[in-house]
Amino acid sequence: MSLTSLYAGVSGLNVNGDAISVIGNNISNSNTIGFKSGRVQFQDIVSKSLGGGAASSQIGRGAHTGNISTLFTQSSFETTSRTTDLAIDGEGFFILNDNGINYYSRAGDFIFDKDGYMVNSSDLRVQGWLVSEDGGTIGDITDINIADVSSSSRATSEVSIGANLDSTAETRFVLDDYNNQIVVDGTTVILNTGTYTGETLAEALEERIGVSGLTVAYSPVTGKFTFANDTGGAVDLEMGDEDSTIREILGFGPATVPIADSSSEISGTPRLTDKLFYVNNNNNTISFTVGSTDYQATIPVIATPYTTQMTSTGPATTSIATAVEDALDAAYGTSGTFTVSYDDATGKFTIGSSVAARMNWEAEETSAEQLLGFASEYDENNTLTVTSFEIAAGGTIESVYSPNTVFDPTAATYSTALNVYDTLGSPHTITLYFKKVSSNNWEWYASMSSEDLDNGIDTPVDGTPQPMMVGGGGTLEFNPNGSLQSVTGNNDVYFNFAGGANLLQPIDIDFGTSTTEGGSGLDGTTQYANASATFSQSQDGFPAGALTGVSVGREGLISGVFSNGEIKPLAQLALAMFQSPWGLVKEGNNLWAETVESGNVSVGLPQTAGRGEIASNSLEQSNVDIATEFVRMISAQRAYQANARMITTSDELLTEVVNLKR
Repeated sequence: MSLTSLYAGVSGLNVNGDAISVIGNNISNSNTIGFKSGRVQFQDIVSKSLGGGAASSQIGRGAHTGNISTLFTQSSFETTSRTTDLAIDGEGFFILNDNGINYYSRAGDFIFDKDGYMVNSSDLRVQGWLVSEDGGTIGDITDINIADVSSSSRATSEVSIGANLDSTAETRFVLDDYNNQIVVDGTTVILNTGTYTGETLAEALEERIGVSGLTVAYSPVTGKFTFANDTGGAVDLEMGDEDSTIREILGFGPATVPIADSSSEISGTPRLTDKLFYVNNNNNTISFTVGSTDYQATIPVIATPYTTQMTSTGPATTSIATAVEDALDAAYGTSGTFTVSYDDATGKFTIGSSVAARMNWEAEETSAEQLLGFASEYDENNTLTVTSFEIAAGGTIESVYSPNTVFDPTAATYSTALNVYDTLGSPHTITLYFKKVSSNNWEWYASMSSEDLDNGIDTPVDGTPQPMMVGGGGTLEFNPNGSLQSVTGNNDVYFNFAGGANLLQPIDIDFGTSTTEGGSGLDGTTQYANASATFSQSQDGFPAGALTGVSVGREGLISGVFSNGEIKPLAQLALAMFQSPWGLVKEGNNLWAETVESGNVSVGLPQTAGRGEIASNSLEQSNVDIATEFVRMISAQRAYQANARMITTSDELLTEVVNLKR
């Protein structure tokens, strides 16, 4: 008798024992994150031929374990509360590095260690790419590290305002000691200081002028004043007189306005805010050079603020432009050499010279540069780039920006405040004021506290901070349907913040896309017959921030969440793929290693070239099916028992053979 059946039974015990071992390993890892179950594949042993080599004459000699393959089927996800718990939905492996050797895993239970490295539970470092600000990958894959990651501050460059300005609001006129006088036929008329509407100011003018037959009216539609003369003779409104300080409030030019008998004179659009310049010993010197000679001009310090007013016969004594012009001429020693003018619309000064001159705004002897808006320009590194302004003979130079002036918000119809940030990330509060001029016409101004500005001027009496206008302000024109028609002055506002930040920080104030610009005029500031209110405001700056958390996108982009509200890309996860993942060798601890049988690794981004996507706050569970494993275990157990019985049966047959010699 042949012993083939005995050895066939032994082989059956071996292979089914292997099957039980694999099943046991699967069941023991049924809760192992990212585990992929194994499956035994049996193969028969080369059969024995009884003779002749015919297929029908072969007797099998048992089985052996041909292969234990890994089942890389997708498993379900467990939802977790940790953002760095990651799962791969689809093909691919996480790449983990251990002292220069890469391993691969489907287990994404990651954390950041004390050094900021993203690691798994065995302290192997997760691999990925550094990224640029826009999320693009940089260089080769490397360890993912978030140590020393912070969000640098961003200076505000744009402010967006969405508001409604009440179309039914009345225009307010504020008279103070600097703008309450009008000269009529050589007589100076002084009005009471205070706040007026158009109608009450017209009444006050008519009453205080006191010329019988001279009447004053105001139109809330046009915002203009009308002087009607029925006196029987001509009446002169001497706006050019230096004592006629109400000129801008009434909207007249700097000239004598004769009103003939039985006629009227209509004023232009009034300017509700006069610019007030306080001059002291800290901001009143100008250094300039003509030829090779240096000169120093000194603007007189007066108790009252300088205004921007000019007259037809010459500048008023309180005109800032005149004071600068006179100071330059006096320093040079020749009258008429310099001309200085101020543009109320832009808020900028223009200095002209009949001789070639250089204004040395960087000189230690100069202190009026910010008073006049000629502060030297700075680049993004706060480095001085312009140190002087050349004036050709017969030429002019213009202010770099509109200088800050003292601001009286009394006439404002509405205001709204918001924070902006300088180049150091420090917050500053700016207030936008809106003043109704006429139907569909408003003035706007940006204002800040003097203590928050590099060149702020406190109240001369007690030194308390006060509002200061930043830039020259501008206008808002509306269409009859309430939409925004046009905007002026909003993209030429420069801020000199206190505290050491870059000077001349430009901030564009966006009131919406006007119809003149091709927009609807309804996406920002509007004018309807509803109460004035702000419904949206935003700005693009922020302070420096510390990392408070991370998020991981489906494409594997790791972004930092910072205390300043910024979300910034930090790193990009890498996924590995293999031509034959079944050729990977298990290294324990949920790791596989590359082999010749697996083929070379292919590294790429999630969601590319067949790679899966990343699920954050998730862990891939083991793909072991307990029910299936139990069925396999029962089958292997019965097969093992049957092979054992076959061995005992073969033994009994051998016993009978031995007993034949008895």
